[in-house]
Amino acid sequence: MSRNSADDLIRTPPKNWPPGAVGESPASVGRRGWRLLHDFATPMCSLSDSALTHNLAAIRDWISALGVGWAPHGKTTMSPELIARQLEAGAMGITAATPWQAERLVDWGVDRVVLANVCADPAPLARLLRRQVEVVTFVDSVESVRLTARAQAESGRDRLPVLIEVGMPGGRCGVRDGEAGLAVARAVADEPGLRLAGTATFEGTVTGRGADPVGAVRSLLRVVRELTEAMIGAELIDPGTDGAVLVSAGGSMYPDLVVDALRDGWSARVRLLLRSGCAVIHDHGLYAESAPARPDVRPALRVWSRVLSVPEPGWAIIYAGKRDLTVDPPARVLAVHRVTGTGTSGRTPVSLVLDHHNDQHGYVRFTDEDLRVGDLLELGISHPCLTFDRWTHIPVVDDELRVIGAVTTCF
Repeated sequence: MSRNSADDLIRTPPKNWPPGAVGESPASVGRRGWRLLHDFATPMCSLSDSALTHNLAAIRDWISALGVGWAPHGKTTMSPELIARQLEAGAMGITAATPWQAERLVDWGVDRVVLANVCADPAPLARLLRRQVEVVTFVDSVESVRLTARAQAESGRDRLPVLIEVGMPGGRCGVRDGEAGLAVARAVADEPGLRLAGTATFEGTVTGRGADPVGAVRSLLRVVRELTEAMIGAELIDPGTDGAVLVSAGGSMYPDLVVDALRDGWSARVRLLLRSGCAVIHDHGLYAESAPARPDVRPALRVWSRVLSVPEPGWAIIYAGKRDLTVDPPARVLAVHRVTGTGTSGRTPVSLVLDHHNDQHGYVRFTDEDLRVGDLLELGISHPCLTFDRWTHIPVVDDELRVIGAVTTCF
């Protein structure tokens, strides 16, 4: 195991943790009796144990009822503790964006990895393949097929399953139409070290693209379906030992649309694999506003910061900035916890959006709310991926904000 495991001792005080954390492990900090708002300095990040538990159960029940697979994206948290909980909840493997991430997953005991990216550098991919775990990766051009085949040959392992990635105009990687996809499929067929297992896409790239994101997602998924059927008809896909063509899509915003479009009605046996990584954490912004009602998930992540200054009416400065949380999209102020002589005096819900951030400061406009110097603000995060990488250790709290454990991250 890597240094990031539940039994590893904390050797340097993590950011804004109590000095007593040194010598503890993520699994043992819950015995200290710490309270988040009293024993930890701010800014501080926290995870709700009840929300995590609820989300994992909701996802497990949803994928089980639908009969689809789940390999959540590890890049969201890069946390061995959270990845272990996802595997326990029914994930068949974990997704990575880079070979380095994938190797960390293997260090943490993951034995099935979806490398959801194309190869541009054979060396790190070959190093991953030598780990002798199950790997499937993406290709989207003849060049990427050749580079992937080179990595496979250098690794000395058996045939490597690959998926042809489908993208959208102006988006990220992926072939843009069926003709290009078939050309890549034929290139895979010419490489004895590769096996074309199916297709993949990431429908989250439609975010912010036009007035009809749902229509754009459905259009992208139609291309995936048409290309897959064309490759099945041309007998270019080798489904492997389980006899199923693999079709995979990756976002946490539109998994219901993916299931509707790609689960049923194929001319061959198809196994649908979702890669939704943010669903276990959810948020108060991007996903809360766009994600479907199913699976029924709740925001688990918070960042806490005090008000440093109110230098003019309606303008509060906090000291949580780009070093502490994602700023695109901006965080929400969910509540104010007023500071008294003996601690905090309860939670007053508010509904504010941070105006902008510097590296150590955030700026909050307010009109009817009463924000004072020293107030503790509870921030809801949008798009949690870019908050986790700001913290090496994150306390896990119960509903009374008592610290019952911790998770670690490795970015």
